[in-house]
Amino acid sequence: SPCEAELQELMEQIDIMVNNKKLDWERKMRALETRLDLRDQELANAQTCLEQKGQETWLSDRARAPLRRSVLGLGGLLAAKLVKLEGHPSARGPAAEFSKVIRFT
Repeated sequence: SPCEAELQELMEQIDIMVNNKKLDWERKMRALETRLDLRDQELANAQTCLEQKGQETWLSDRARAPLRRSVLGLGGLLAAKLVKLEGHPSARGPAAEFSKVIRFT
């Protein structure tokens, strides 16, 4: 009958439309997955870089600690020498002032 043929034609057109839409969605899904993979890779690279910078900072701080102790030790020696100079008759105001500053810090 003519109705069955027309119905069959409509069903085929619907199948084609559904299939085209499915292919379009799959293409978009692959594109989104690719973008997501790239973002994940960028995030992993940034995290690795951040961890490396943190380790470099920790190593730098660790390397500076002995230097910091040496500087503080030298500052203490300098302050002690200035204290001795204060007792010396030739010691003037600037040496005494500097000694006060060193002891304050």
